[in-house]
Amino acid sequence: MLKLKNKNLILSAITLLSVFYSALNLAVLAFINRYLLNITSGEYGLILYFIILLLLFFIASLAFRYTISLASQNYIYDMRLSIIKRILDTDYHHTRQIGRAKLIALLSSDIASITNGFVRIPEILQGGLVAIVSFFYILYLSPILAFSVFIWLGFGAILCLYFIKKLYNLFKQHRKNEDRLYKNYETSIDAHKEFSLNLKRAADFFNLKFRLNVQDMRKNMLSIDFYQSLVSNWVSMMTLGAVGLVIYLSLGFELLDMAGAVTISIIILFLRAPLMMVLFAYPSIIKSKVAAQKIKSLELAAYKEEFDTYKSFDNWQRIELRNISFSYENKLILDNINMRLDRGECLFLIGENGSGKSTLFLILAGLLKPSSGEIYIDDVKIDSSNIQIYKNTISAVFSEFYLFSDIENDAKKWFELLEFRAPNDSQIDPQNLSQGQKKRLALINALLENRNILLLDEWAADQDPHFRAKFYTEILKLFKQQKITVFAISHDDRYFKYADRIYELIDRKLINYLS
Repeated sequence: MLKLKNKNLILSAITLLSVFYSALNLAVLAFINRYLLNITSGEYGLILYFIILLLLFFIASLAFRYTISLASQNYIYDMRLSIIKRILDTDYHHTRQIGRAKLIALLSSDIASITNGFVRIPEILQGGLVAIVSFFYILYLSPILAFSVFIWLGFGAILCLYFIKKLYNLFKQHRKNEDRLYKNYETSIDAHKEFSLNLKRAADFFNLKFRLNVQDMRKNMLSIDFYQSLVSNWVSMMTLGAVGLVIYLSLGFELLDMAGAVTISIIILFLRAPLMMVLFAYPSIIKSKVAAQKIKSLELAAYKEEFDTYKSFDNWQRIELRNISFSYENKLILDNINMRLDRGECLFLIGENGSGKSTLFLILAGLLKPSSGEIYIDDVKIDSSNIQIYKNTISAVFSEFYLFSDIENDAKKWFELLEFRAPNDSQIDPQNLSQGQKKRLALINALLENRNILLLDEWAADQDPHFRAKFYTEILKLFKQQKITVFAISHDDRYFKYADRIYELIDRKLINYLS
């Protein structure tokens, strides 16, 4: 992250350059009014001075925009690091509640919106500074005309604020539609096999969900485009109206001569470009504000620059779950679970589908916080102060797992044991692997973490009969010799005899099936 000293340096540079840039704007306008409008033939020196002034203006403008761009890109860099770090630090249960679609929307849409909004800040600052300096110069030339222009443009600004408020509400609705759109994208990919087999289901999804959502988005975006055009054309009309007002008041009421009226008219027309720049940038700022509010509503973990401790419990002898209960959406999943794991033993967990096995698995892994009850490792209670140390003690292969394709160099012995052909390099393409091979590779990754608790969620289910037998009769025995504690969800009853103890979940309660 950018250090405070560097941030203050960039902020100071922006402040100084903004003052210098604004002064040069005023100098160019004053030079045109005082000299060029009264120039006579042969005064070539004035042209040279004017060219030098323009070059200084160009350099100052370039430096000003580059410095603000530097600040913007530093902010974007920090924000990207911060968002990913906060997601990584957020506990698993909360990210599961948020849902993958919303997190994908955050990483793609919200970060892009905030990035685009921050990049447009230089345009707003530059346009705003030019407008302020120009107004004060008009005030210097004619206070009455300056006041008249201010009233005229202020009236236009009131309506602009109303239009901008409408835009803000439309962008909020657009962001909600984006959440639904990313959910639709996720469904179209994840359910592709099912849709291929059932075209009626695919048609219902396409016509009743996806089509309706994109229709809403199209309607919403048309409204956004309409109000953006309305604001743009309204400002153009009010600017041209201000020119007419200045000429009418100057000549009709003899407030200024023709040269003065022309000068103020040029300034107002000159203002049109920066004002349009501000207005075109402002919707991006609104959209970035909506995105920032959306990120805030997800309640991700607070940002910490460093990761938590990598320490683990190395010399433990027993893990106990005491009176563990878990509820989700007011539904009781686990009820008063008591269980122990002794170091080096092999435990199996069995139970019907939906009995809560995977929930208990995630609680044991430290990824789900129980609604009540405690986890102890020896005599140490696991709480928020040491939960990461506890998780650092555990390796797991989940039923739905992410497969890391980069393999460490010391994996050769595990490749041989698990009958997995070692790659020529450290990269493996998971697309070319069967589900059983993917699970073997996931197990190799878990074993290479060198932790002494291994959790397996129906790991052997996708293995061929030969290797399944090898896993239960040989590999589990090797784990036991290496003092690796194994907790496995399994339905392979013919191999239950290789477990030290077996637990069964029935009606949300845990019973000893075999001990």
